[in-house]
Amino acid sequence: MILFDCHVIASETKHSRQVEKCDCRGGFSPRAMTSTTNAKWYLFGYNGGMEEPCTDEDAPERMEIPCFRCGVCCMKYSPRVTAAEAEHIADSLGLSLEAFLERYVDDSWFEPGYYLLDTQDGACIFLAETEDNRVFSCLIHPIRPEVCREWQPGLERKECLEGLQKCWGLSVDSSGQLQGLPEKIQEFQSALKSGKFL
Repeated sequence: MILFDCHVIASETKHSRQVEKCDCRGGFSPRAMTSTTNAKWYLFGYNGGMEEPCTDEDAPERMEIPCFRCGVCCMKYSPRVTAAEAEHIADSLGLSLEAFLERYVDDSWFEPGYYLLDTQDGACIFLAETEDNRVFSCLIHPIRPEVCREWQPGLERKECLEGLQKCWGLSVDSSGQLQGLPEKIQEFQSALKSGKFL
């Protein structure tokens, strides 16, 4: 399991945000996330890139699936970027660091050496809609922050399950099998095979 510094908003106003460490003991898992409802979670990066085996007996078994670009994780999380990542993204966008920070960083949040990407319309500022309203696009995908690269989609994740239901009208049973109208399942599987989500 990738270890994250997970935090949840305790209270928020237009000008300030109180953030508290969540109760997942430093680990990031769907089970830990379900303990707090109606809260916006912030993915603040992984702890030194360490990977440790999941010790939580209740953690669901990993059911891999390619990212189908539902955008749910980008709507629920604001990634923390390092100063070096901020400079790299700014440079790639042809902006000075100062211009990048002014346009794309949440100035109400502060931690030395890090920045929090801002949101727009309740989602990461770099999330964009596509012509197919079931598929979203990351405007900085090739240069996205490491914390975003580390995110692994899976059918055990509530975010992926939410996206599957919202975008495709499908669910997953306890054995990991897709459930829904046969034509919807076929359409989704065809989209996966076609590389539509790449």
